[in-house]
Amino acid sequence: PDWIPCQARNDGPEQKTMPGSVLRGSSLKYWRANQLLDILPDRPVCGLRYPTRDVIGYSNGGEKPMRTALAIAGSDSGGGAGIQADLKTFAALGVFGTSAITSVTAQNTVGVQGVYDLPAKFVGRQIDSILEDIVIDAAKTGMLSSAAIIQVVAEKVNAYRIERLVVDPVMVAKGGAPLLQSDAVKVLIEHLLPLALVVTPNVPEAEALTGLTITELNGMRQAARQIHDFGPRHVVLK
Repeated sequence: PDWIPCQARNDGPEQKTMPGSVLRGSSLKYWRANQLLDILPDRPVCGLRYPTRDVIGYSNGGEKPMRTALAIAGSDSGGGAGIQADLKTFAALGVFGTSAITSVTAQNTVGVQGVYDLPAKFVGRQIDSILEDIVIDAAKTGMLSSAAIIQVVAEKVNAYRIERLVVDPVMVAKGGAPLLQSDAVKVLIEHLLPLALVVTPNVPEAEALTGLTITELNGMRQAARQIHDFGPRHVVLK
């Protein structure tokens, strides 16, 4: 929900909240985000904006805090990958998902018909808007198609000290369409991989990152070790 011009109430004394602020110390924080609409008629809230930890609340009936995650990736109009798949996965696991879109694709189950990269500066602006307001527990990158976008994402990861970063080095769509410019691989290796907690390449991506030809399990192990030498703490080669 966006701004709701009313007085804020909790189980205790009436509270007044200035527009732009978030309720703190209220029993509201023990409700799931998707339950807010159920309680608004009886428990009006003012100054409510996009959820921070206090408003995102608690999952599993109040037993543990609901975690938040940021996906930085491209949009898949077919809904099978990219930002759309990330947010579906977050929701299925009880995680509140946020997103910064790097590219917009026209694609379906047949293939990719077009790709439009957003300006790197605007990708950075999206990340700023999220992290200046919302507490993020982890972040995941997907399609970062240009060297400029990778550089901006790496700068923001450093600036906001994102420690739990999963890097999926998306390079080619399942249908074969390239999703990473050739000159961006070096920037990915030098600037983003060293910041990752986990890197999750598939075999073709591992070959592109290492220059190796992988045909069997030992080749996968060798490639994983070489990628690990780039700086990430863990490598999951699939």
